Amino acid sequence: PDHWLVRTLGWHDAAKMAGQFGGEILHTSNCRFIVKRFRDAEIRRMRRAGMQLDEIAQAVELSVGRVQDIAVRQ
Repeated sequence: PDHWLVRTLGWHDAAKMAGQFGGEILHTSNCRFIVKRFRDAEIRRMRRAGMQLDEIAQAVELSVGRVQDIAVRQ
């Protein structure tokens, strides 16, 4: 009951997964690509709204150079 899968999915769904995949090693996605896509779209939106590169970089915790690269990409 204190396993991270139970805390994440709930007892019922965790038990179903264990029954289906018990003993196997599963590599789950961290969905980083979704977060990155959203972050990049927000960087471009902020830039179109007139924010300075250094302001955006501070807001999204990236370097100014990285923000500039993302802002010019479509």
